[in-house]
Amino acid sequence: MTNREMENWWKKHHRSLLKTPAKEPKAPRMVGQSQIVKIGKADAEITADSSGTVSIWRDGVDTGEDVTAELDWMHGSENISLGKEVLVTWFADEGIWRITGAECE
Repeated sequence: MTNREMENWWKKHHRSLLKTPAKEPKAPRMVGQSQIVKIGKADAEITADSSGTVSIWRDGVDTGEDVTAELDWMHGSENISLGKEVLVTWFADEGIWRITGAECE
């Protein structure tokens, strides 16, 4: 088979590769409502089964954003003291920020 014949054969049999653009990967399918998670520090002691103000931090710096977060879930009856790092999650269906993790006391 000559080079010309090989080239024609390749074009004929691999035409779909030449015309079909690469497919973009599909975005992950969201099930239910998405959640936002942020890291912050307690501005004052937050007692179990209550709420408190949390300053949102990013890259080790206070962003100036404050949220009121509930400590009403999986707290083991422990309070969170002033300045402790916390993980807050936005629960869109309830319209609240909830403390879902905290630095050990």
